Amino acid sequence: MRNIGTKVKQEDPEHFPEIRRLKHAGVNYKLNHQLALGASSTVFQAVDEWRNPLVVKRYHADADPSAWQNEVANLLRFRHPLITYMHAAFEQEGWRYIVLEQWGVALGRVQVQKTLQREQLCRFAARGILEALHFIHRAGYVHGDMNPGNVLLKLTAAKSPVGIKLCDLAFSQPVQGTILKRTIATWNPVPEWYDPAAFGAVGQPMDIYHAALGLLNVLLGELPVFSKEEIVQGAPQRLAMDLGTQLGKALAQALAPKSCERPAAVDLWRAIYKAGEH
Repeated sequence: MRNIGTKVKQEDPEHFPEIRRLKHAGVNYKLNHQLALGASSTVFQAVDEWRNPLVVKRYHADADPSAWQNEVANLLRFRHPLITYMHAAFEQEGWRYIVLEQWGVALGRVQVQKTLQREQLCRFAARGILEALHFIHRAGYVHGDMNPGNVLLKLTAAKSPVGIKLCDLAFSQPVQGTILKRTIATWNPVPEWYDPAAFGAVGQPMDIYHAALGLLNVLLGELPVFSKEEIVQGAPQRLAMDLGTQLGKALAQALAPKSCERPAAVDLWRAIYKAGEH
């Protein structure tokens, strides 16, 4: 196992889009500096003429158009207080854009030093993440990219969390029987990705596993990245158990190598909530 910190790319205050002013549906938008860079898109800070704080996600010119279409459809489908709100989506001059509310900072960028604060942040994040996943899963979908860069937190100056939302539904898709129709993200592959015959089909339990990894990252202060052998042998689950706490035990259940042994989102939240009573 190696620890590489967060995979969330930092802001680049010197990188701006080639086209900084857009107009759609009669509203003007001004794009500012880069906030994040992904494999298929770049996110820029932005503002509209209503003075709403926004971000604009611009898909790369060579990105698969169906990925943009899929994300737009999902953002329309999953209107929920714990999922980022889409203001607009449009194509213009060869680029595809999604205009979203600006919301806090990625969980993967938050650094907390004290153990007690980490545990408090973990429980706060767990509640929002799992409630949003419950909503998505009840609709028969999988999020598909539950990494710490896709969980956004609003923090006070003292780094106390006051709000949370999920973002990036580019990989979200319906679970059709036991087969996912679209590509999924593999930032830290689940055991069933390597051997579905032994560990079960890739589906909603993958989101639970990844959510637990993200929460484990909060508790440890760094993002664990495991080899294929470590993943299939249950190293993430053992790492959670080795914390020796009720919270670690709850996360270990969600990191079970066999997908059928992982709890549903609401059941994992119940275990985490109960752990906080000890």
